[in-house]
Amino acid sequence: MKRVVRRHLTGALVAAVAVASPALGNPAFAADNAAAPSSVAVSNASTTRPYELVVDGNFKNVRSLAGSPWVVIKSDKSMSCGIVDDGTGTPGGDSGDAFHVYNPKQTAAGYCILSQNLAVDVPANGSFLTRVLPRAVGTDVSCQLTTPDSGLIQLAEGRDLAANYSAALASQVSLASAGAYNIACSYTCEAGAAIRVDDISLTASTGGAPSTGPSTSSGITSLGCRTEGRNRRALVGAATAADDMSVEHCASFCSDWKYFGLEYGRECYCGEYFHRSSDAAPDSDCDLPCAGNSTQTCGGFDRLNAYHNVGVPGPVEAGSVATQQGNSTYYGCYTETGGAGGFGRTLSAAGFASDRLSLEVCEDFCVQSGNSIRGRAFAFWGVEYGRECYCDDALSGNSIQIGDTECEMSICGGNPAQSCGGPLRLAAYQYNGMA
Repeated sequence: MKRVVRRHLTGALVAAVAVASPALGNPAFAADNAAAPSSVAVSNASTTRPYELVVDGNFKNVRSLAGSPWVVIKSDKSMSCGIVDDGTGTPGGDSGDAFHVYNPKQTAAGYCILSQNLAVDVPANGSFLTRVLPRAVGTDVSCQLTTPDSGLIQLAEGRDLAANYSAALASQVSLASAGAYNIACSYTCEAGAAIRVDDISLTASTGGAPSTGPSTSSGITSLGCRTEGRNRRALVGAATAADDMSVEHCASFCSDWKYFGLEYGRECYCGEYFHRSSDAAPDSDCDLPCAGNSTQTCGGFDRLNAYHNVGVPGPVEAGSVATQQGNSTYYGCYTETGGAGGFGRTLSAAGFASDRLSLEVCEDFCVQSGNSIRGRAFAFWGVEYGRECYCDDALSGNSIQIGDTECEMSICGGNPAQSCGGPLRLAAYQYNGMA
């Protein structure tokens, strides 16, 4: 089936993220709650606290969006967009409270947009995170922030996400000016597809200090404060965010990983190793209290309170790229043409991200998604950043082949024995068909 939604998606999302929310007055959109969203203020941390959760889209124990700051915009009235707590109305019978998008149509794609206005009183640094679980192939995610001068910042993008693979999309953003902002996330589903949204959060940091230094728990050792990686995460295994975040909370979430770190007061990251671009930082840089325990520190802006899970084997370093994978042959290491979070990637026909990515998973995804979309496997596939997979029939002409060592900087999240590219570096493979 030919995909027809992309040419409509950008315009619809731009309309939805306008600060005044003009899309709400457009009869082409159907909103669940017609009132304009209330503003959420980022106040001066010196009079409140050193961080502010300015966008809270953790939908657990939320029964309805009515009365919340969120506005829901639909491509048409047939789209199902709302909070689901018992699986009713969605394929797969999902349990737990989450925002669900389901497209019941038989032929056409559709989308739902979550939009919210923000009032930023003082400039701040921000951290964005969204976690989703596609329930079928044919789902896209795109989150953008509109600035006071009507500029657009791409927060996250995921296209043709793999079914039943949980994806955590994260980025850093500068709220450089005080004024009116708007955040909007668009969830696009092909006919019959569905996606579950577990979290959308934006945390702003303006400095400050917690009451005490970091603490440790049984079985873990503090490694002090570390920087985030350059152009990528220091830990790429798994990620979560929570309003009750603490050292113990993160340690439990990352119990199967060698290392973990806390950032921005409420974010938690896991990995088998720290990327080589992550360095030791002064303890004073990790100055934010944990959202769930103010006596502990949970990192700072681009800073992690790092820990070692003593009982987990490791560490693991990325090795050489595999010259052969399944029915595919290594094609070379190439620069990424789309940039971090941008469009026009080196391989751009399909892609997804997973904390458990391996070469086998990416090859299978590009074979299956190619067969599903146009009846044959994609000719090329590639891995990047340890958790991203992309497919297409040809590499972008603007991409440049570089040394293989550039694609040995990230282990695969789902197989630490494999290398999965690097920051803006794509390890490309050519599919040879059935053996």
